[in-house]
Amino acid sequence: MKLKIQNTIATFLILFCMAGAAEAKNIIVTNSADSGTGSLREAIETSADGDTILFKAAFTIYLETELFLSNKAIVIDGLVDGKKVQLDGSYSDADNDTIDDDGIYTRIFKLIGVDKKYVTLSNLVIQNGCTPIVTETDSVYAYGSGLYIDDWNGGYTTIENCIIENNILIYRENILSKAKTAYIKGAGVFSTLGGDFSDCTIRNNKIIAYNNKTLVSAGAGGCFETKCHFTRCLIAGNQLLAYSIVDNSIFTQGGGLFMGYYGAVINSVILGNSINTIDIGSKIILVLCVAVVFHYIILQLITLILY
Repeated sequence: MKLKIQNTIATFLILFCMAGAAEAKNIIVTNSADSGTGSLREAIETSADGDTILFKAAFTIYLETELFLSNKAIVIDGLVDGKKVQLDGSYSDADNDTIDDDGIYTRIFKLIGVDKKYVTLSNLVIQNGCTPIVTETDSVYAYGSGLYIDDWNGGYTTIENCIIENNILIYRENILSKAKTAYIKGAGVFSTLGGDFSDCTIRNNKIIAYNNKTLVSAGAGGCFETKCHFTRCLIAGNQLLAYSIVDNSIFTQGGGLFMGYYGAVINSVILGNSINTIDIGSKIILVLCVAVVFHYIILQLITLILY
């Protein structure tokens, strides 16, 4: 009798595990529409933990609003026949770096990780994002036109073999603005906590800040990160441009990469990033970071700051 009960329990556990595994599925994106049936947005909304989102073709998807993902453990893989799916925020630099260009533009992806949920983005081109300014009482904010990652509540985000390029953050102070401080950070990527990047290219992203009375904190044209890891990545050609009528009213932090708290850069190349003001680190800032195995890294004017 005891053996029979044990066998019954074992069979139940096997069937239970098989049932759990069967729940994970592949979801195929069948068109390049911003929303609706067969779109990436619908696939994200209907996905469940363990699902993988794939694509019928290497689409270019023009977004009208940001893609939002929270509280799910999924994989999005954009590789189709050797080509990457392109996610496009529709920003064009036709009007000399202003946000008055014709058309609609948006951040590309906002990821909110919680409860040890693992999210993986693979083989995507994340481009032409432009984040609108958000005003809260005495301050204004604009973070992460390409990717905004928030793993503060226990999530885990992995970015693999992606290209993050030509995203822009613009702050142009309105003469009637009552804001005392503007925080403009991470045109390509902004991360509040976490994010593992491997085999990624982060290039030609740009922050532009104009002001005459607001204190502006502008950080990292390429990546503004907290507790991130970069492995075999290229961070190149990113810019932080700050223009101020009042001296010392703009505080800048890294043209290519700003890393706060703990993090690592491994076997990566960082070059050709620029900033047009004198700041605490004109190319890259590592604040309380562990820089591991800087293997063939090309850097200009590296500054290491330890608090």
